[in-house]
Amino acid sequence: MRVDPEAVQARVRRISAEGSAFYERFLTKQEGVRIVREQARFRAGRLVLGERELDDVPVILATGARPALPDIPGRDDAPFVTSDDLVRLERLPESVVIVGGGPIGVEFAQAYARLGVEVKLVFRRVVPLAEEELEACETICRVLARDGVDMVTAAADIRLARGRDGRGRVEWDCGSATAERIMLATGRELRPALPVRTRTHLPRV
Repeated sequence: MRVDPEAVQARVRRISAEGSAFYERFLTKQEGVRIVREQARFRAGRLVLGERELDDVPVILATGARPALPDIPGRDDAPFVTSDDLVRLERLPESVVIVGGGPIGVEFAQAYARLGVEVKLVFRRVVPLAEEELEACETICRVLARDGVDMVTAAADIRLARGRDGRGRVEWDCGSATAERIMLATGRELRPALPVRTRTHLPRV
């Protein structure tokens, strides 16, 4: 079966947009829910929206998560993308080096390999998904190899660099690789919360 990579990318973006629109429509239909498109902040323990100060309003900080960017040597000088960036691409890259052997790195490695992208997966552990059962890790290794993913295991001293052609380059203790895209898949972290020092009390029910 022939796969159209550009159509796949377009479908991913469409589903993401439709999901956001669905939940927004859902929330607007709920009693007592109001969507406000303003910057929120706290002042003296009170929620402030724009110039309006709201008192005694229950607040839940649900700011989501973003890709974690570890302090890898060379990170500030080399071009790289994250999982958030890859799903927004309109065109699939010809090659990608993914740094990280966790769930995100493995998922993108397999997906892109199956779409015909040349994929190299570089990580520090001996096996991908090292926190899982060894049998499961071994199965993942076989599946990734079958799908054409080139794995570099137990890579030490991982660092980033900019190649002569301007593309990103990943280097480690005994090798290196250059690709059209370098992806950092080293987990996710909470987005910075709003600066707040206050206690918010939810109403009793």
